[in-house]
Amino acid sequence: MKHDYYKEKSNNQLLRIFPIHPNRGAIFDRNQVPLAMAARSYSAYIMPTNIEDKQAFIRKVSRVLGMSKESIEKKLTIDSPFIWLKKHMSENMHQNALKKSIKGLGFMEETKRIYPNNSLGAHVLGFVGDYNQGLGGLEYLYEKELKGNSGKMILEGDPRGRQMITGYREVEEPQHGVNIITTLDYFLQHRAQSILQQQIDRYLAERGSVIILDVRNGEVIAMANSPSFNPNSWQKQPIWSTLRNSSVSDMYEPGSTFKVLTIAAAINENIVEADTVITVPEQIFRYRRKIREAHKRKDGESDQKTVHEILRDSLNVGTTLIAEKLGEKMFFKYMQDFGMGKLTGIEAPGEAKGILRPLKNWSGVDLAMHSFGQAVAVTPIQLAMAIGAIANEGTLLKPKVVRYLSFWENMTIQAIPKTKIRQVVAPKTARQILSIMTDVVDNGTAQIVKIPGYSIAGKTGTAQKPKANALGYEKDKYISSFVGVFPASQPQFLILVMIDSPQEKYYGSTVAGPVFRELALDMISRYNIPPDRKPYPNVLKRRPIQKRPIVKND
Repeated sequence: MKHDYYKEKSNNQLLRIFPIHPNRGAIFDRNQVPLAMAARSYSAYIMPTNIEDKQAFIRKVSRVLGMSKESIEKKLTIDSPFIWLKKHMSENMHQNALKKSIKGLGFMEETKRIYPNNSLGAHVLGFVGDYNQGLGGLEYLYEKELKGNSGKMILEGDPRGRQMITGYREVEEPQHGVNIITTLDYFLQHRAQSILQQQIDRYLAERGSVIILDVRNGEVIAMANSPSFNPNSWQKQPIWSTLRNSSVSDMYEPGSTFKVLTIAAAINENIVEADTVITVPEQIFRYRRKIREAHKRKDGESDQKTVHEILRDSLNVGTTLIAEKLGEKMFFKYMQDFGMGKLTGIEAPGEAKGILRPLKNWSGVDLAMHSFGQAVAVTPIQLAMAIGAIANEGTLLKPKVVRYLSFWENMTIQAIPKTKIRQVVAPKTARQILSIMTDVVDNGTAQIVKIPGYSIAGKTGTAQKPKANALGYEKDKYISSFVGVFPASQPQFLILVMIDSPQEKYYGSTVAGPVFRELALDMISRYNIPPDRKPYPNVLKRRPIQKRPIVKND
């Protein structure tokens, strides 16, 4: 009678199901250097029904596990037959606790996420919580793939839970997490973080970012932010905003680096050529707003400037006049095509779109201001990809942080392909702009970054910092930036440097330029990039970043 009912009830009494946890997938750099791994750890738990003398239990456990008596006592007030006491203990602590044989205290072997290089690549990698759940970066974005699927073991026991030797036994193996091979280069990521921090310390800046791209495929070779954090101890970070990847989530007014996009659009529309001559006064007024140059002209200097000279010498007035020839609608279209006001689609949570207000909301002076990078906001990755499009024959790519996914089960690899978004300008236009940017380094505002034997195309940026309420600009606060491509003759790599609110000096060439140069020298050595200019150098000389002098009460 009622056979199925009693059979199910019997199975519920006799069968025990034990979970088998999978291994979380590891994360590597492009050369298989481990960046995030799983290590063995132990977690302690309490079974209150097995505790006879609670006070004695509390005293013993407090000494062995290094916990306060109050915290253990609070745990014991929880109404549950099973209570987690301490997660992720070391092997030594686990062995010492086992020797004490404390009744009611149990241990479970688990895995703990460790980052062997501490803060290296922290904002790209992210971090995990106490239960191995991804909470930031790739750890969060690829949580499902990294985590894997739990297995289980079904055992037949007696009514007291003891396994029967001849009883039923079934094992369902877990599916271990996927390994991720990133586009990061361990060495260059370390150098980017180190050199950026040196320069921020030198100029007492608030923050900064560095992005290194392969312009041919959109791969992010390094992405550094300061301040940074250690994902092994992210809970101790006093400022939560430090955990955010500011290279993709923080916006800033780009200043003169934006002029590259404005002039590229005008040349591509055949409105001007590189050798077109324009009369450029030192200042103009647009809707009662004065627009002037950052530097006064030399006595007797002509106001007849070619488009080439306007970009090389970073002339605000000249760029405004070119933008006005282009017109609001066409300017807005090109900025959208370059990716302004849109997500790049990078594999990073929390990406911001930047600020490019709809054309219908523009005021009369917006075209002039936007043309040289004011009243418009970008993220570092947005601007890097836009200038990268100029270096890539005018083609805008989607940035990549992941190269491959490696699966444990069938030992297969899934490559993440290069993604072309759109052709923004013609290859001919891109080459013209790159040629002018090369002259910026050879004879213009960025001569500080020159490397003998190598052609470098670059652009400096020194932008006023907007106030927090967006009403006007901060006094004596600037965003210093530099973006460069090399070798300019056959573009391979792009480096963008942004430093927020440096003190003492603030020009992009002075503050951001040296960071670019040091990293470019590292890359030339790392990737054996041959010189493309004669005479070829025998020795590549460095100009080490000087440390700030230590003074009393500094």
